[in-house]
Amino acid sequence: MPEADDPWSFLAFCFEWADFTYEGFGFVSRLPIHVDGSNNGLQHFSAQLRDSVGGFATNLVPSSKPQDIYQQVADRVIVRLKEEATRGEAMAQQWLDFGISRKTTKRPVMVVPYGGQRYSCRAYLEGYIVDQMEAGKPNPWGNDLFKPSQYLTPFVWDAISEVVVAARKAMDWIQSVASEVAKLNLPLNWTSPSGFVVFQQYPETQSRRISTYIDNSLIKPVLQLPDWGKVDKRRSVNGASPNFVHSMDAAAMTLTIEKGVQEGIKDFAMIHDSYGVHAAHMPTLAKLLREAFVEMYVAHDVLEEFRAEAAKVLDVVPPVPEKGDLDIEPAYRDWE
Repeated sequence: MPEADDPWSFLAFCFEWADFTYEGFGFVSRLPIHVDGSNNGLQHFSAQLRDSVGGFATNLVPSSKPQDIYQQVADRVIVRLKEEATRGEAMAQQWLDFGISRKTTKRPVMVVPYGGQRYSCRAYLEGYIVDQMEAGKPNPWGNDLFKPSQYLTPFVWDAISEVVVAARKAMDWIQSVASEVAKLNLPLNWTSPSGFVVFQQYPETQSRRISTYIDNSLIKPVLQLPDWGKVDKRRSVNGASPNFVHSMDAAAMTLTIEKGVQEGIKDFAMIHDSYGVHAAHMPTLAKLLREAFVEMYVAHDVLEEFRAEAAKVLDVVPPVPEKGDLDIEPAYRDWE
């Protein structure tokens, strides 16, 4: 049990297993079983742009074994580091010796669809070093972890770009539209496939310092007061793509729950892209979540719908990035 990733969850399983062993078949499990998306943000962008590369990497395409996008990125990083090491680059060899795995690249890849940038990539790589050190692995860099994490960042960032090309195009396009709308000092609107109307407005803020006393001590905190008459262009642009893909996550979950209720499922344990039901309902959920995901992108061209909303206030809206040849339906049909 001390070696379990989540000791409390493992303990709950132990109690459940003990009850099953005592009661035998017919025992009703009370633990929720969860399934997670394969980097859900990239799944959404791959489906929207029918990207066969991203779709394969995020398991939108039938395969004999599940694909691991984090390992794919890690493998590309290893190839680049080996090339640098053969040229005598000491830091590259140090990283190869320290170890590059899916754990190295998981967090940087996960946050890309939700607005992750190079600086956050570096921070996650430093966190990876710390995690490995806490697990007992020595590192050749001592306490200065900025240099090695900074060195590895462009390798990881470039590898991510090679795997998620279409997703980057979609994110850049959404931001370009958001920028044009923000220039008009207007909020950004769109409707998700579940019918939920999204209203994004980031107001500009003004700083105001106040003087007050707490426990007989004078303090002068600075308050940020929103000015709802003005749009903060920077935050509007930076938030557009993450908010858009979050709305797709929410739509997929909403549509899945609606289908589950129709099938008699009453209890759900849902967190973002983690779908949980009791064990007896898991086969049904596995089918329904795929059905809901495929149907929302067959029935809706969400990027064109986003563009149509922007066209209500813009004279010219950039065209949606070109779509690929990915067929998103076979992965669902295999579960029918």
